[in-house]
Amino acid sequence: MLNFPVTLNAPLVFLAAYLLGALPFGVITAKLRGVDIFQVGSGSTGATNVIRACGKWCGLAVFTLDVAKGALAAYLGLLFFPVAADPRNAWLVIICGFLALVGHSASVFIGFRGGKSAATGLGVALALDWRIFLAVAVFTLLVRQITGYQSVASLSAGLLALILFLLFSPYPAYQLLTLTGVVFVWIKHIPNIQRLAAGTETKITGRQNG
Repeated sequence: MLNFPVTLNAPLVFLAAYLLGALPFGVITAKLRGVDIFQVGSGSTGATNVIRACGKWCGLAVFTLDVAKGALAAYLGLLFFPVAADPRNAWLVIICGFLALVGHSASVFIGFRGGKSAATGLGVALALDWRIFLAVAVFTLLVRQITGYQSVASLSAGLLALILFLLFSPYPAYQLLTLTGVVFVWIKHIPNIQRLAAGTETKITGRQNG
């Protein structure tokens, strides 16, 4: 069973995971360039919209930071709830990972607005299994390069992550988190899916509709 100190710490760890995910790096980076990211493109705070608003290097910085905060939130869960000590702790770890996704998309720091959580989800995958992270990261870059659409890359990468965790993860909790995360990210991408179906989605080099 989970011991009392872990149970006592859990709410604070969950709060910290959410707050890590809620750090609005896209908003901060855009403001440093004199841009209100909410008034550009889709209004998303994610790296794709930052690229359109501020350029690729700013977007790369935001992407890296968003991945890092997802990884840190999940690592925090692993630190306080070590899965090696008790496999059941994996269920507590996935709460941390999911709260990071929620934090990114509904940040308390910016009026519960945010991005689509794809990069933050990639960071969570890094903490849970670096091999799956590497495979998904490479796949994401390839799909984006081939199609020119970040939305297609993000949606496809989520499905690949789900398949890999289902095939190779020994923890049902991690598989459930991946499934939940993929559904969450796809829901956030519904406007992109609609634009893709209509043929109006903007490619990564475009200046509209992030």
